[in-house]
Amino acid sequence: MQRMVKVSLLLLGVLGSGAALAELPNIEECTGCHGRDGRSNQPANPNLAGQKEQYLVKALKDFRIGDRKHLMMNFVARNLSDEEIAEIAAYYASFKPAPPADEWR
Repeated sequence: MQRMVKVSLLLLGVLGSGAALAELPNIEECTGCHGRDGRSNQPANPNLAGQKEQYLVKALKDFRIGDRKHLMMNFVARNLSDEEIAEIAAYYASFKPAPPADEWR
């Protein structure tokens, strides 16, 4: 329930972007590579904006348990709870997908 309230307030714009980000666990670790809006500015880092929430949850859980290998992601996800993973996934899924790379360069 608490997750739904946080994500709902975020989507409605009730929380300012700084406050909304502060409400999400470990989000600053995510934004450094994937951007605050899920649009990475580094070609090696995938855009998360608009990805399916279920996909992001599964990917983070797989990184957490080591079924999916990436040194940085395994490190970042290792201590995330299921609730934190769900909140992060809902946050990035709430954005419009990034345009194809050749459109934003």
